[in-house]
Amino acid sequence: MRVIDSSRRIEVFVSLGKPSEIKMTGKGIELNPVTHPNDLYTGEEATMQFMLNGQPVSGGDVVIVKDGEKYRNEAKAIKTSTDNDGNINITFEEAGLYYLEMEYSDENAKAPAKERSANYSAVFEVQAL
Repeated sequence: MRVIDSSRRIEVFVSLGKPSEIKMTGKGIELNPVTHPNDLYTGEEATMQFMLNGQPVSGGDVVIVKDGEKYRNEAKAIKTSTDNDGNINITFEEAGLYYLEMEYSDENAKAPAKERSANYSAVFEVQAL
């Protein structure tokens, strides 16, 4: 039998007026919004930090895709990895909706699990400056 400690989270960010504070729980996979997901603008660098059980996710694989992929010949996906502090830095060139997915796995699970994995997905909008 193979036991995996798995954490998954899907979020959509919507704001009316000023973006609200996002509070970390320290449980499972979470986005610590260094740059709030509802405060993203073209041409400005954004920083997103991923945390797993309150600790930075180092080496997580991140893919970001702009909406309308169905109507393009090429996905133009942005692929990157989290740094040692769990951060990615990105500057969006185009306004619109984006889908983000971060995947991570390691062998630091608590028994009886031998492996732990995390998957974070979010949809957010980038505004034109």
